[in-house]
Amino acid sequence: MPEVDAIAWEWASRGSYESGSWLKLKNFMPRTIRAIPEQAELARNWLTTVQPEHPWWTAIWQSLRHRSPSDENLIRHGQRWLATVPLDHRHWITLWLSLWNNNSNDTGLIKSGQERLAGDPPEHESSPNMLGQQPHNNPRDPQLFSSGISWLVNSDQTNKSWPNAWRCLWTEEPGHPELARLGSQWIDKISMLQGSWALVWQALLAANPQDENLNSYGPRYLQEMPIANVSWPHAFALFWRTTPGNPQLEDLCVLWLKHAVDHPHWIAAFDPVWQTGRHRELLVALAQRRLQQQPEGKDVDRLNEILAEEMGASAA
Repeated sequence: MPEVDAIAWEWASRGSYESGSWLKLKNFMPRTIRAIPEQAELARNWLTTVQPEHPWWTAIWQSLRHRSPSDENLIRHGQRWLATVPLDHRHWITLWLSLWNNNSNDTGLIKSGQERLAGDPPEHESSPNMLGQQPHNNPRDPQLFSSGISWLVNSDQTNKSWPNAWRCLWTEEPGHPELARLGSQWIDKISMLQGSWALVWQALLAANPQDENLNSYGPRYLQEMPIANVSWPHAFALFWRTTPGNPQLEDLCVLWLKHAVDHPHWIAAFDPVWQTGRHRELLVALAQRRLQQQPEGKDVDRLNEILAEEMGASAA
């Protein structure tokens, strides 16, 4: 009933935020906004009657945006909200990103984004998400880029958002000297087993493939990684593509193949080493052992093919 719905919205604007009934209403109304046109109209009116700091404001606005992403009135409501609430509001970045994704050339959004990045404490973990939102078919904004580098310089490098922010900026300008310096510092300081370590290392090496220090990380990385780690053979393949034929990598891989015969991705490490033509006797024995322990699986055909070719070559 429209009258009851209107009363519910009126109560939502005045009720205690801690009330159990209010919280139930909060969880229910965003769903009805998407499904019932009349609820959407009530929600629009509600946005203009409550204070911007109302803890439900952004949730209702997002629900309306989901229903009508190009609605100019909603965009204006969002812009006014950004200009009204403090920059450190916990939902500020979420709403800013929602507007930015639809209009990355908006000078007002660029300015407010710069202000947010400049004023954010370095330990804040959300602001770096703003750095990756510049569409790659548009020229990057130099001030936003500069603010991003300042954030990297002033932030604790153990901040879990640091590598994501670095990669966003590196994508915009691969090889940037200051980013290269900061990235090199980061991979020196952070554990190689940190989730993004290999991605930062790979990006740096792609820009400077002859760097001896960067190339030295491959064997050290594999030595630190537990043998049972599901990503070990994929990490080896990554380093092998970068420095094919590296004898240290090859020796580490042969050792790993001996101790990880039951690893689900064993073939991913076996194949590159087999292609070198070295360690044939040992690798044949390991392939046979693998087939005995794992008679079924996606690598069985490949191993049988290898063994058949080897037997044929030996017979000839």
